[in-house]
Amino acid sequence: MDAVRGEAAAGGTEWAWRLAMADRACCCTARPVVVVVLPPTADRPHPTDLLLCGHHFHAARPALVAAGARVYGADGPLIGDAEEHGDPVQVG
Repeated sequence: MDAVRGEAAAGGTEWAWRLAMADRACCCTARPVVVVVLPPTADRPHPTDLLLCGHHFHAARPALVAAGARVYGADGPLIGDAEEHGDPVQVG
């Protein structure tokens, strides 16, 4: 699934579907609580989406803020960028 299609999905329903269907996060065996979309860079010309558990989202948050990541919660719609978003476990 590419991140551009996911961000364009009406109301973020594709993100909600991916979170509901995922057995594990990209980072570990825990269930994901957010989808993080990293914007394109000079070295990676396309957005990249990651399914993250709460622990790894918190651990990576400073890097995600620096990268300008967008965060989608379990209900699907954009819940903000990594800087605005405090605790994904309490969202949705």
